[in-house]
Amino acid sequence: LQHTYFTVAQGQLLLGGAFSFLIFAAVYEMGPRVTGLAWPSAGLVRTHFIVAAAGTVLTILGLAYAGWAQGQAQAETALNFAAVADAAKPGLLLATAGEAVLLCAAIIAVSHLVRLQCEACLAGAGSRETTAPSAT
Repeated sequence: LQHTYFTVAQGQLLLGGAFSFLIFAAVYEMGPRVTGLAWPSAGLVRTHFIVAAAGTVLTILGLAYAGWAQGQAQAETALNFAAVADAAKPGLLLATAGEAVLLCAAIIAVSHLVRLQCEACLAGAGSRETTAPSAT
């Protein structure tokens, strides 16, 4: 499985599966602390997690399958490069679908973060209007 997509799947598991979820957790923990407001929708936090987890699993499984199929095809010396590439194609299509799902998760997260920031700006503007000294 060396020199196949399987090693790419391992890297994706490390970076996409572990590191990015650690960053998501930090953002979801720090967002309310920085703005002083709770997240606008707990459902969107859960939705983002579920969609991101599904995209990560699809990507990793697709790449792992592509690497396995690629390794099996490389083991047969009679196959040319095109046949090896064709063997990996279904897994790569699944990995591409996983990346599309991850894009949806990113859109959900960014829109939720923008919504939190907008609410924080509106709350800040409202408090400035009520505490501004009156000119007499």
